[in-house]
Amino acid sequence: MPEALRLAGATVIAHHEKFPTGALDEVWLAALAEHPEWIVLTKDAQIRRRPLERQAYSNARARVFTLTSGNLTGAQQAEILVRALPKIRKLARRRGPFIAKVTASGIVEILKLK
Repeated sequence: MPEALRLAGATVIAHHEKFPTGALDEVWLAALAEHPEWIVLTKDAQIRRRPLERQAYSNARARVFTLTSGNLTGAQQAEILVRALPKIRKLARRRGPFIAKVTASGIVEILKLK
């Protein structure tokens, strides 16, 4: 998936390139405060529901985009994200924190958090 996004013109830093395997989500999310230009692309739809993670991305003012379709191959994920890249870029201009969903049909929208 990272290579497909790179070919589409995106600068991509994969999780494993900056953080150790098994790094707790709340730890790497908190580290985003040092990189306000970064956005997060994830398939972890539950990230917005876990209190520690929610606090970490909120404190870091992170902009998180999550794929809402579960059982996708890497190629399918890449295709969806490449297609949605213009919408992601446009929405990423907004200041965080926020979580936006990216659907298989190409919808990209900020989720309202309770």
